[in-house]
Amino acid sequence: MKQGKWLYLEAARILAVLLVIFNHTDGFFLYYTHTHSGITYGWSLFLSVLCRVNVPLFFMISGALLLKKEETAKELFQKRVSRIAAAIVLFSFLQYGVDWARGRESAFSLFVFLRKILAGDIEETYWFLYAYLGILLLLPLVRRLARAMTDADFRYLLALETALAVGLPLFGALTGLSVSSWLFVWNTNVFYLLAGFWLSGREEKTAEEEKRIFVQSCLAAA
Repeated sequence: MKQGKWLYLEAARILAVLLVIFNHTDGFFLYYTHTHSGITYGWSLFLSVLCRVNVPLFFMISGALLLKKEETAKELFQKRVSRIAAAIVLFSFLQYGVDWARGRESAFSLFVFLRKILAGDIEETYWFLYAYLGILLLLPLVRRLARAMTDADFRYLLALETALAVGLPLFGALTGLSVSSWLFVWNTNVFYLLAGFWLSGREEKTAEEEKRIFVQSCLAAA
């Protein structure tokens, strides 16, 4: 990978980290709900919306990096899946022990721990690890999809994601009509992987095309 690509991916990673931090501070909601200033209200509300692209950015970076790699399913499980799974088990076990020591759990039970870890109920903030693990399990299939994807395929995918993530919820909010959840069959995180792969591999795109794709992806992420 070219040095320039490494730089912009690292810059995107730093931005995503900062947005995650902001998302977990009082600034995420406090300023625009406790102010009489229109400027403060507008700026805080804008940042509160903008910070929601943090996780999509992480998945797009993963798509740019991981979908280009050549590795077998065995290597994938040894190098990536096993590490994330181990992190989930280790830190969930530590959190379960802390909860038991503080009296939040009536008894220390390996069966209860197993049930909770499978359900993802031990610590809510670990949801990202579960989501990332699910993405890794799909990675061999998504790699084939990414490498066969044409520009027209991605434009269709982007239009579909925008319609599902933005269009249908907006339609429901404006009309009061419910939209069947069965329409939401596409995994949004897979879209972010493919978007990162496509954007990082399209050096010949014009600046206008890059700007349009970036804006549409951010709208879908929000």
